[in-house]
Amino acid sequence: MTVRRRRLTTTPLLVASAGAAMMLASCEATSSGNLVAPAEAELCVDVLPEAAMANVRFNDVPVEAEDGCARVYEGTVEVRAEADGYRPYIETHEVFGDTRLEVTLEPEAGEQ
Repeated sequence: MTVRRRRLTTTPLLVASAGAAMMLASCEATSSGNLVAPAEAELCVDVLPEAAMANVRFNDVPVEAEDGCARVYEGTVEVRAEADGYRPYIETHEVFGDTRLEVTLEPEAGEQ
């Protein structure tokens, strides 16, 4: 088996330095190539009891708005709501467009 190689038409030092520059450039953090930001939607949640509104999180980020709304990236979003004396609500929802959820926390056993 014979190996055919292309003839080198530039100086070896120039070729080596270009390869080294490419290696160094590729060591930096880069983006995936998709420069378009993901689509966002408004996700709102109404929680009963109202005391749980203070403990609502979307993807582990606290929702600070009093109306329970926040901007999220479209796709799968984990919604958490908690209140003392109630079982926590933890569900994932597919969000593609503005969405409003209604959540009712269930009392813990023996708390009724």
